[in-house]
Amino acid sequence: QQVLVQLLSAIKAMPIDTLVQTLHQVVKQPAMNQQTAMSVEVSALELFLHYIQLIPGVSLAESWGSLLALLREGPSLSPPAQFLLVGVLSQFVNRCPALADKKDVRDLQDITAKLVESCSQIAGANLEQTTWLRRNLAVKEEEVPQPPSPECTDKYNSATTSVAQYSVAALTVLAQLLAPLLDVSYGSQEKERVVTLLTTLMYNVTPYLKNHTQRNAASLYASSQLLASLSGFQYTRKAWRKDAMDLLLEPTLFQMEARTLIFWKTIVDNLMSQDTATFRDLMGRVSGGQGNSLSLFSSREQEYEQRAQLLKRLAFVILCSEKDQFHKHTPDIQERLAESLRLPQVVPGVQSQVFLCFRVLLLRMSPHHVTSLWPIIVSEVVQVMLHMEHDLSTDTEEFRRNNSSHIRLLSALDWSWVVNSNNGLHANGHPHWLQLQLAAAKLLYLAVQLPADTLPQFQMYRWAFVSNQCDTPLSQPNADFIPHVTRIARLMDAKFGGPPEEIPSPLLPPGSTIRSLKDLHPFFTAMSGGKFTTMSLAELETNIELDFLEPMPAR
Repeated sequence: QQVLVQLLSAIKAMPIDTLVQTLHQVVKQPAMNQQTAMSVEVSALELFLHYIQLIPGVSLAESWGSLLALLREGPSLSPPAQFLLVGVLSQFVNRCPALADKKDVRDLQDITAKLVESCSQIAGANLEQTTWLRRNLAVKEEEVPQPPSPECTDKYNSATTSVAQYSVAALTVLAQLLAPLLDVSYGSQEKERVVTLLTTLMYNVTPYLKNHTQRNAASLYASSQLLASLSGFQYTRKAWRKDAMDLLLEPTLFQMEARTLIFWKTIVDNLMSQDTATFRDLMGRVSGGQGNSLSLFSSREQEYEQRAQLLKRLAFVILCSEKDQFHKHTPDIQERLAESLRLPQVVPGVQSQVFLCFRVLLLRMSPHHVTSLWPIIVSEVVQVMLHMEHDLSTDTEEFRRNNSSHIRLLSALDWSWVVNSNNGLHANGHPHWLQLQLAAAKLLYLAVQLPADTLPQFQMYRWAFVSNQCDTPLSQPNADFIPHVTRIARLMDAKFGGPPEEIPSPLLPPGSTIRSLKDLHPFFTAMSGGKFTTMSLAELETNIELDFLEPMPAR
């Protein structure tokens, strides 16, 4: 194909306008054999798209009249042909000189709108109406077959191939081409038309963004990429701001693939940075009014769960920001975190998210902006370490049956049982406490990994957690003070029958959950002996990003 394109571009005697007119006739009356109809038009347009990438933009501009006639055929063609025409239009808009005639400009905008609307309909072909009273779309439940491969295209035609098969492809094309196409096609005085066009488009995109299932993973990825590209232009904000904010607060937000989370970092960054009032709105939700969406009959457990979710979203928003972008809000952020630690009872799920916020703040704030946080960070981590030491030192054979179905049943029936110090088990092995212990370990690991000039305050507390091997070796059990990490490592060695046979990499498992306290044994062993690999700042950020992710349900 590349050779054919090069041969075609080498023909100097044939004007580009003649080629466009010929292509128009091929597309308009592709073939007598209907089975190969779609194959002919797609192949011809694919050849043309590669061809115009090799010719000067000025030459392409000279054929605008013929090209416009070709583009107007777009909505009547097969989905793959429409995608190629959007690519052709994108090449024209981005490479050719601006059109001088006002009628030509209007024609360009009209055909752009028609092609975008047509692709939007294809993108929404995998949606269905959930209620008959008002139009409310959701992703179809039944499986949609994948579109035929290019090698098998000649076996299909537009009559036998479902349009829904091309919904992901339509979203992908729009994600790659739409934002710059609209930005160039519509002048500064006509951006309101772009907002109207995008508002209609988002109606077909938002349902995919709300569906966080494995079956919808490809559509979620493409839709997130589309929203990320659109959010980069501030004048489009009116079309997506409300949807993005609602999606940020959805309980299922983080049930996605790691590749999709990259786009959501861009979306959230644009959502918060383009209008500072949006961050204040989020802070208001995290504060005392976080229970506004709960009913009068909501339980305390629901309130705690919502608080934990809001704290996690606050951490993600800060992670998506630039360095010190929210430093003016540090006192408010600290107050929100302190409120979450002053609950009537210890709630491991909430405290875990507070630790996640601490980790993000240490990465995104300069040292002098987080000075007042250190007493809170140190005291909370010490409490968790002491709790772990207590559990390990008082553990008996009866209490080792952490996976007992009876214990899990009790914890599921009564939330207060989990955090009740009189339950006889000290909540040892309960998933919520394991989550908190993992969060504390990751916070400590980050503090140890970051350079001393990045965390100068931590150096005053470091000795309480870890020490140099030469200062307090494991062979000196009678030292005046033994750091918490060393004490926990010794207790784990005693409980689990000696040090772990090998130290995994990474030291701590990704995510926010572990199966048992034994999963932390290699971490404490490596930290107590100083045998861990220093990580770069990029690696530390990647680890934090992965900790936000949650498992995606199959359906």
